[in-house]
Amino acid sequence: MASSSGTGKAAAGDVQEGAERSNRPPVTEKDAHNHPLNLDAADFDCETYLSHLIKKKSLQKLLEVEDTMVQEVRRLDSDMQQLVYENYNKFITATDTVRKMRTDLAAMEQKMDALADNMQRISTLSEQVGSALGGQRNNVCKLARAHRTLKSLEFLFDLPKKLQSLVERKEFGPAVRAYSGARVVLDKYKSVPSLIGINAECVSAMDEVRDQLKERLRSRIISTEQVAEAVALLGQLDEPRDTLADELLHSAHIHLSAELDELEDQIRLKSGETSVPERKVHRPSDTIPNLPMDVLEFVDAGCSSFFGNLSVVGGVYTQLFMRCEDVQKHNRRLAEFVDGMMKRCFELAERRFMLENDPSESGMIVRALDRFYRRLTATAKIFSGIDYTDTSVSIVLRVAEHQVKLSYDRLVASLDARIKDGRTQLATGHRPGLLTPGNDPSAAYQLLSELLTKLEQSLLHDLKTALANMLQFTAYDVTYAGVDESLFARPFGRLVREKVVVALFDRVVLLGDEFCQGLGDKAYVNATLILLLSRFCRNLEASSAGYMLDLCEQQFRIGAGSSGRERSAASDSLTPSANVTGRLGAVAQRLLNHYVEMEGFALSQLLVKSVETRDWMGCAEPRAVRAVMKRVVEDLTAMDARVGQLFEEGSRKDRSSDSSRRTAGLYSVHSQRTARMPTMPLAGESAISSTLGKLWTERIDYFASVEFNKVSVLTGVVKICLKTLLESVRLRTFGKYGLQQVQVDCHYLQLYLWRFVFDEHLVHCLLDEVVSSAVHRCIDPQVMEPSVVELICDRG
Repeated sequence: MASSSGTGKAAAGDVQEGAERSNRPPVTEKDAHNHPLNLDAADFDCETYLSHLIKKKSLQKLLEVEDTMVQEVRRLDSDMQQLVYENYNKFITATDTVRKMRTDLAAMEQKMDALADNMQRISTLSEQVGSALGGQRNNVCKLARAHRTLKSLEFLFDLPKKLQSLVERKEFGPAVRAYSGARVVLDKYKSVPSLIGINAECVSAMDEVRDQLKERLRSRIISTEQVAEAVALLGQLDEPRDTLADELLHSAHIHLSAELDELEDQIRLKSGETSVPERKVHRPSDTIPNLPMDVLEFVDAGCSSFFGNLSVVGGVYTQLFMRCEDVQKHNRRLAEFVDGMMKRCFELAERRFMLENDPSESGMIVRALDRFYRRLTATAKIFSGIDYTDTSVSIVLRVAEHQVKLSYDRLVASLDARIKDGRTQLATGHRPGLLTPGNDPSAAYQLLSELLTKLEQSLLHDLKTALANMLQFTAYDVTYAGVDESLFARPFGRLVREKVVVALFDRVVLLGDEFCQGLGDKAYVNATLILLLSRFCRNLEASSAGYMLDLCEQQFRIGAGSSGRERSAASDSLTPSANVTGRLGAVAQRLLNHYVEMEGFALSQLLVKSVETRDWMGCAEPRAVRAVMKRVVEDLTAMDARVGQLFEEGSRKDRSSDSSRRTAGLYSVHSQRTARMPTMPLAGESAISSTLGKLWTERIDYFASVEFNKVSVLTGVVKICLKTLLESVRLRTFGKYGLQQVQVDCHYLQLYLWRFVFDEHLVHCLLDEVVSSAVHRCIDPQVMEPSVVELICDRG
């Protein structure tokens, strides 16, 4: 059938195609379906169809049509056979069913006739029985009523004993139902003498039931069903609903307070208190804990039990009292009760969390806070109109702030310990394993770069560890962190940035200022430590501080995911990174200046004492360089090595070719002129020429800020030393040999000091002023020959 239909549609298509080719209007689908060429049409014409195919189709197409029709005929035959085979069994089954129905209907007609006869017989017998017993009906009714009365009396007489038995078995529900069934009769006939005793016994049994139900209500709440049953039975015993509500809340308050007391005892044990106050609800001695629980156990065992029992109380109260008339009064009463319990629970939980003083245990604290928040949220859902989301988040935020403070305190303690350790190593001049007896003590200064690296790396490591610990508070699986980022995540991120990262760098700045001012235990400190701290602050300013601030902002998503107004408000409350690095750079500069002053004053003291303690008028002819000058050069050399461990070399001006001989050559002129002229004119001429020379000499700033390179640092120290030597020489009076000793000392300094300074001209100018001042203060100014000066300096 399907094949013939397809062939018909094909024929219709050919018809329509022929119509289009002959420029006639196309044949619609309805016309094509009724066309004589359609195999499925009612007026199909075989001859017309065949002639149409012969005219329109080629031989090859006709053969294809023939093959197609043969296949369709075969398919139709197969489908017809399959259809006959499938329906043959159905035809047989239908025939059997019809035959069987014909047989069953005949038997059913016989049964229906028999049933009608039986119904007629029953009606007849019923009429006969009714007519026979009609006269005795009233007597039977009287006997039935008497029987019921006797049964009732029997029940009443047995009721006290039955009630007492049920009470002894603590089956209060059946007892109350039995009494409620007989209560109407007892109240009606309570004046009958024979029922007075029964009524009194029943009332006494119900009083005992009432007392035991109240005792059960006052006992520790185990399940909602038991409490609901007790309240329902008391309600059937005419207990006022307000009294029952007060009784339920009072009992719940006692036992929930006992649980909170246990939590407070745990807090006392954790804080180290041994005395436990007396409780209204006494517990067995074996239930009193001897060891404090950790914070996770505290939440799981203590707070979870409290929240569970509070939920039971809320569920029972809602089920029993929220369906009465005065719903608002009961709702308000329940809210006040829950609020009072929750406030104390919040206080105890916060106290317990605040006892956690180890920031490395942040993971356990976060899990405990998360469980506390989730269970609190689940409990609050039971009570309509009560929301503790803000309160719980504020508790979490305060605990997190406490952990932030602990992390900062630990970072500060670690920083102080590292600085103290470095101070000790620098004071002793060695560290274990670096030097052995017999080694050169100057090798101890090689540890400066190690100390700097260790100090910087330890600070960054400790700070990264603290950030990682704090980052656990905002993990993706923490419930309170994902509720609303504006409530916890964003404020906490800004808090960590300001109170940990920025505060730590501010602490470094404060330490630097304390070392500069010499406050407290920092009054007497090795100058090398000041140099080390200066380089440390310089490195923090250059890279570490900005890196840690950016890392903190990325980890805690500070400013991300918020609106433009929120980002602007957040940025206003945050310390700019430029301010932090600026303070670090400023304190690094102050520390470096302070180091130069300390080292310069230390060397200046040597020079001042060497000038003040020597008899310059009676000293012998110089034969060697004084030891103090050698000491100054040695100290400057060691200082150069120390500074070179931490700072770059720096740039210098090109050195002139006659630097080592300039001073001797200069004062050879004075020597020649001294032989020809008297002393006083020479001194006057020298004073005038010196004064005119100073007018054309560039002014020297002895306390200018030092740059962060070795040459600038050593230049600052040398300027202070030579300026001190100059001022000391101006205060003394010299003899001939005293002047010559100054000349030798200055020439020795000139030979070595040029390598430490930015511009050797600075050394030459200052040493020239020293010798010139000595000449001015000399009573017999005769300078030594340059060759002799050089010989003494080379030999010394």
